[in-house]
This record gives sequence, structure tokens and C-alpha cells, in this order.
Amino acid sequence: MRTTEVLTRGATFEPSTFNAESNTVSVVFSTGAETTRWDGQGQFIERLDMTPAAVDLTRLNGGPVLANHDRFSVDSVLGIVETSTVDGTRGTATVRFGQRPEIQGIVTDIRGGIIRSVSVGYTVQQWKESKRPDGVRVKDAIRWTPVEISFTPIGADPAAKTRSIGESMHETQIRELATAVGVQAAFADDLIQRNISLDDARTAIIREAAGRLPTINNRQPATVTRDSRDGLIERMADGLLARINPLHKPDAGKEFATHRIGELALRYCRETGLSTLGSRAELITRAMQTTSDFPYILAEVFNKGLLVLRTSPTPILQVFKRATVDDFRKRHVLELSDGSGLSKVAESGEIKWGTIKDAELASYGIASYAKGYTISFQTLVNDDMGVLADLSMRITRGARTWFAGFLVDTIIANPKLADNKAVFHADHGNLAGTGNAPGEGQLSEAKLAMRLQTDLSGNPIDARPVYILIPAALETGVDKLMAQLYPQQSSDAEVSARNLTSVVDPRFDAKGQNKAWYLFADPATAPVFEYAELSGYEGPRVETQPGFNTLGTEMRVVWHVGAGAIDHRGAYKNAGV
Repeated sequence: MRTTEVLTRGATFEPSTFNAESNTVSVVFSTGAETTRWDGQGQFIERLDMTPAAVDLTRLNGGPVLANHDRFSVDSVLGIVETSTVDGTRGTATVRFGQRPEIQGIVTDIRGGIIRSVSVGYTVQQWKESKRPDGVRVKDAIRWTPVEISFTPIGADPAAKTRSIGESMHETQIRELATAVGVQAAFADDLIQRNISLDDARTAIIREAAGRLPTINNRQPATVTRDSRDGLIERMADGLLARINPLHKPDAGKEFATHRIGELALRYCRETGLSTLGSRAELITRAMQTTSDFPYILAEVFNKGLLVLRTSPTPILQVFKRATVDDFRKRHVLELSDGSGLSKVAESGEIKWGTIKDAELASYGIASYAKGYTISFQTLVNDDMGVLADLSMRITRGARTWFAGFLVDTIIANPKLADNKAVFHADHGNLAGTGNAPGEGQLSEAKLAMRLQTDLSGNPIDARPVYILIPAALETGVDKLMAQLYPQQSSDAEVSARNLTSVVDPRFDAKGQNKAWYLFADPATAPVFEYAELSGYEGPRVETQPGFNTLGTEMRVVWHVGAGAIDHRGAYKNAGV
């Protein structure tokens, strides 16, 4: 987007480079500092790219020096810009004033520091738009042209000023220190302008850098502190959970275990300096305002309910390996061979060298899954714990059911590995040639096939079957098989099922997969299927905000997760009959 309008920005300065013989002064006309502006879409933050490639100085060199950006009268011309340059962080220029008697009073005030602001007028040829995490729009001028420099009563860029004689080394050291610790150039410019000593400037810059670091609560688990009232939100949530779930015994939130939602809102308003006047409905509305932490109480309550997914996982999780990933890029799983075996070394003989091979086994990625809910304003005002308890139960049960189905679907899909063959494939030696119900002979065949699987070097991995995964339709038959492990007559013993743990999941039946059965090794030693979660966001998480399109509170359950196959050797499938 091209802007033809001439924009302006500037800042205060303290002149000391005025040369009486040449009638010139050196100025910093911009550092690209952030400036608030408005356009048809509303307010935004403007920043100027100060790299040489972004700034066209052809019109500024030889361009006018004006009084207060008056571009419509020759009487406002104070002089010309003799030279200008940008170095990536700021733009500097040398300006020469005219000799007309009518402007000498202004020049005298500039020389004496009475007129203390310098500003630049410019046009923008190309913008780059983005948004900060807080939603504020940012527009970076990545191609722009300064056209004039003006002396004004008030400027917009706090670092634009005249330059001081004899401060180059001092100035450079302060700027380099600020850049090294990530402090904005405008802060360093202010220290230079106030003639702060190098030692004092160093102290001020370090304090400024330290002040920008986020506050961290070091108690386990480590979390970013969300309120400054000693965990008020967490304590309120702990107390409210005791009312929703009678089995929960509050700890930090004992004082709030009998508080109604309206009473919690009253306490929050009092602690945060909000007005405590009005009805219960007014207090809840006031506490739930957009910038408030109060909606986090419900998020904390429901997230505590979701912890049961960790403490009481669904059975299907037993055959999956768990992992975490740092981003949404595909996770690539490589296999490293054990290399060749050891060789005998003769006396004074040389050691024979082997090689370690690696090959990609599989890859898969995670995605984001979510569901939105609304808690009505009436529920909050009525303090309806029954509705909140029901919603908490539905969220937890829904997440558990969905995730178990997600994992079952991964197994049923029989995804392809890096060799472009499905996990369970005849070429992988883990798929029965004919389908049979699980019995002594079939289990023996499956166990042997798993034991004989080899790694990349041809070494047997000796995968011991641990789980037999079955649909509900096969549960009775497998139970009978297990019951025959220790019969009265040893000749009648069915030993192939010994040391196996049955994992029954009716989701296979619901999807028409009521015949096939599987053997799995311990996923810690020979994993076949794996699920991964986004690091730092493990498990489902409830997030809340005040409703805008609807009354009440909007909430969503978000889970960043994925699942896939990573090998074939630790499992066996029989299609059944």
C-alpha cells in the first residue's frame, strides 16, 4: 500500500553542535520510534524501518528546513538539508540556515535551546502490517521517503534531536550497551540527552532491561503469575471446586469453599479496587469485564477436573508411547542400528571398525482440536452449581471419549511408514496370513513372529508381547483363554496367553472392527504407535473469556495433539474370523 499523504514525526532535543561560522547544526531527525496513528480501521502503531535500503534520501538531501511543517509558504523556509544518512538505527542530517533577517530570531532560539523539537516530514511507499500478541495493529514503513525537516514546538519521536559535540565515544558506548541487552534506542537517546555519565547510564540500562522480564512464580509447576494478590484466582477456584465436586477437599481455597459466585465477585472487586456497590448481577458483570482475571476462576475449576485424564487414563493408552513436540512441524522418527557385533582382537591386533546406520521409520504431526461452550449469565447469577458440575463432567468425559476414539482410529487406519507400506503388512512379518480367533496356536504364532523381528543391523529385537488388544466381541473368548492358563491337568494348559494383559475397547466394535485382534509389546521398549502433545500445553486445556455475542462466559477446550505409527516390529495383527 502506498501513502501519498505527507506524514510527520519528531521529538525534543538539546542543541550543542551549532556552528556559527557555517550557520549549521547536526540533527537526529528520526530513530523510527513507535508512534500512535489512526486510519480507516482505527488506531495502530507506526514504526519506521531505519535500514539504508528502506529509506530514500534523494529528496531530503538538498530539501527544505521548515518552520512547523508549513509547506505552503516560502516565508516558512529556514534553510536546507546539506547532507543526510541512516545507519540502521537512526537518521542524521546537517542543516544550514538562511541569512534572511526575518528568520534570525528563530535561528537564535534554536541556537540557544529555546526551540527544542525537530521533526521530519515523509511519505510512505510500502507498509508491512502485523499484530502484537495483545491485538494492537502495527504498521512498519519498510519503504519511505523523508522530504523535509522542520523545527516544531512538540515532536513525536523522543530521540530526534540536535547532536552534541564531543560525545561520540560516550554516545557510542551507551548505545552499544543498550543494544546488547535489548533496550530500545529511545531509552539510550534519553540518557545521552540528559548527559548521564557512562556508569550511571550502565546502571539505568541494566535496570530497564531487568524491568522488562516477565514475573515468574517459581513454585512447582512453574507458571506465569496472573495476579498480584497472592494467588487470589487460584484460591477462589479451589474453593469453588469444592462446591461443584463434594469429593474435592480444598486446600489453599478453604476460605472460599462456601462462597457463592456473587460473593466471589464482590471479593474480587474489593481486592482489585473496583466499585463494590450494586446488586449481585452488577458485581458479577463488573468482575467479568474484558480486562479482568475473574473469568480465569472457571477455567481453573474445569482444568482441575481434566486432571483425571492423567491420573486415570483410558486403557487404549497402554499400547501407545507418549511424546512431546516443540511445534506443529512433522515429527520424524529415525532408527539407529546397533552396528555390527564385537570382534575378537588378537594380541597387538587392530580393532575392526563397524558402522552405525540410520533410516527414517515414520513421520506424523500434531494439530489443534477444540470445542466451544457458553455458560449463561443466568447460571452465574443463580449460582447454579448443578449446571457447572454437569458441564465439568461433560467436558472431562467428552475429552476422554474423543481422545480414546482418536487413538483407536489411528490403529484402525493402519497408516503407512516411511517404506510406503502399512504398519501391519505381510512384508513386515506382523500380519497373520489367515484370520483366526485368538487361541493357543494363533497366539503362539503371533508371539514367535514378534520375537523374531530384527533391527536395522539384523539383530533380533526380542520384543515380548505384553498386551492383547481386542474388541468387546472377543472379550468372553479371551477371558476363557486366560482361565485355562492353570487348569487341573497340565496337559490342558493354554500357555500362549500367559503374561498377556487384555485391553478391551468397544470403539472397535462401534466402527465395525469386531473381529481383528492385536498383540503389542511394551511401548517403552518396542513402540509401534505414538501420540504427541505440544510442549508446555500437554493435555486438554480450558480457556475462558467474557461473552460478547452472547451473555455470560464463553469457554473453549483446546488440545494440541497428534498420533501416528513410528515402527512395525513391536506389534502383530490377526484379522480374525
